[in-house]
Amino acid sequence: MTEGDPVFVDTNVLVYASVAEAPLHELAVEKLRRLHEEGSELWVSNQVLREYMVTLSRPGTFKNPPSMPVLIKTIRGFKRTFRMAVEVGTTDALLMVMGRVHVSGKQIHDANIVATMLSNNLPAGISAR
Repeated sequence: MTEGDPVFVDTNVLVYASVAEAPLHELAVEKLRRLHEEGSELWVSNQVLREYMVTLSRPGTFKNPPSMPVLIKTIRGFKRTFRMAVEVGTTDALLMVMGRVHVSGKQIHDANIVATMLSNNLPAGISAR
């Protein structure tokens, strides 16, 4: 990945950047800030936004979860801030990925992120895992 390349942002980075009590909050905020300053286009997909909503609305995940109106407003803000990767052709790309790399169960969600990146010609992504 070189400066200014488009970058796909994974759910956990958005969660950590949004929640001050999250363990990697400062690191996630700094990474997103630096990528923005370098001129990188930051991308997400509808899957990432759904996963973000699931994580932040799950009881007990964080001490002070956002209300649903705040969560909805945040997602709308993300849709204005980030480029949205379309999922046209993603299923075919997912089947190709699954034919090359053994994945199963919940790993298929992550494989779908990779497939979305491939079908949108996005060369890199960031994750806090």
